[in-house]
Amino acid sequence: MILLNDFQAYGNKIRDMLFDLGIYNETRDYPPDIKYNKTFHATGYPITGLYKFLGYYDKNNNIANFPSISFTTDFSMCDVTCRVLRSGNDKIIFNGKSNEKYNARAEKALSFIRNKYKIDAAFEFNIKMKRKYNGGTGRGESAAVASATARALAAAVFGMEASMDKNFVSYLARHVSGSGTRSAAGNVSIWLSYPGIEDLSSTGFEIKIDKLFYFYAIPMRSRIETINAHEYASSSIFYNSWMESKFNDIIDIIQKRFDVKSMLDYSMKDMYRLQALLVSSGYILYDNRYINLIRKLQSNIDKYNDVYFTSDTGTSIVIMSTSMDELSRFINDLDLDGIPGHFPESIVIEEL
Repeated sequence: MILLNDFQAYGNKIRDMLFDLGIYNETRDYPPDIKYNKTFHATGYPITGLYKFLGYYDKNNNIANFPSISFTTDFSMCDVTCRVLRSGNDKIIFNGKSNEKYNARAEKALSFIRNKYKIDAAFEFNIKMKRKYNGGTGRGESAAVASATARALAAAVFGMEASMDKNFVSYLARHVSGSGTRSAAGNVSIWLSYPGIEDLSSTGFEIKIDKLFYFYAIPMRSRIETINAHEYASSSIFYNSWMESKFNDIIDIIQKRFDVKSMLDYSMKDMYRLQALLVSSGYILYDNRYINLIRKLQSNIDKYNDVYFTSDTGTSIVIMSTSMDELSRFINDLDLDGIPGHFPESIVIEEL
């Protein structure tokens, strides 16, 4: 039986491996330097999990049980403004109206900021999502919101230098949403997280990949809130075995220097394991349309070179390849209806 201390030892080994590759570094903390009544604008992008996570070691501080890897996409974009007032009530507007889910996440993160940095102030956020699709879940929008709000807040509370520090913004984003760590870190990144990790060390770190890859999304709606998947996954009798395999696979990925084809292959395998884990805990979110599409993709994929697909806890599917020609051939031959994606070219952080 694997014990908690064993998982911490696994995590420390991964941290040391990342340090040796020049990926991990100590996250700098910043003292408050609040710019009252000034408005700061920032953007953030969603993520797709290459090697996914479910389950928190420390739910209050959003520290996950094991590391995870993802990439940012331009399927949508989050646009945020932040203003700090000396007094008053917090105000969070999402797409033009108050949103209970984002109010709760914001208040949790703001309570952390107030307590740690001894800040007595009110915060105003205006959050807008700009989508290239009409619907679908599993498109990583919570990560986009987390990274954009953390970036704008960092500028307003800690200064522009802090808002440009990816590690620090990733740290702040984690307190909004765990997946925000990776959105804030860069186009392809690893979130270092495991039992016993120090709070400031559990952030995202950008990975420099050996070659580009291309991707295409098929947005699909789910009837179930995917945020509940963390508790369902953790309740599975297979969870500890899955967790152990995660550490071993991450170590293998690092030893292969984040070889892109290897990560894409892992991503597809990880999708099936995640689905099996959720089903074993009674979490059924896959409808006939999704299952039929997965069958169609899986039954044809061996006819193509270097094509992979994955989905997160939501039911949207992303198809990936290091060959744009092969990806296009696969999409056209199977007559798939979706949207092409790209790595975001830049993020915005500015004072208005």
